[in-house]
Amino acid sequence: MIAVIIYFKVELVELIVDLFVSDFYNGVLNILGYDSVSDSSGSAIMRYKFRNYTFDYINNNFNFFNFIFGAGYMTRWIDNPILQSYFDMGVIGFLFYLLLVVVYPIIGYF
Repeated sequence: MIAVIIYFKVELVELIVDLFVSDFYNGVLNILGYDSVSDSSGSAIMRYKFRNYTFDYINNNFNFFNFIFGAGYMTRWIDNPILQSYFDMGVIGFLFYLLLVVVYPIIGYF
């Protein structure tokens, strides 16, 4: 209740919350593939473009060797760790990534 009152009474808070909601909404639209909108920083639309570049590169340039070993470390930075691990290091790198980032912490926790 107090947050709602502050939102309507303090103009700066209203502007910040409105910008956050707008950027969040536009960022989700970008992630879903809509490129007609963009958040204020442009980061979500760039991630969308990097993802499209990566899929195009894989479809057009990968051969059997690349599917196993990838395109090479840091062929291009795409700001998507899971896709980056496959793009850079292929199936082997993707499996190592899952092992180090998902499986090892879970085993360590238990």
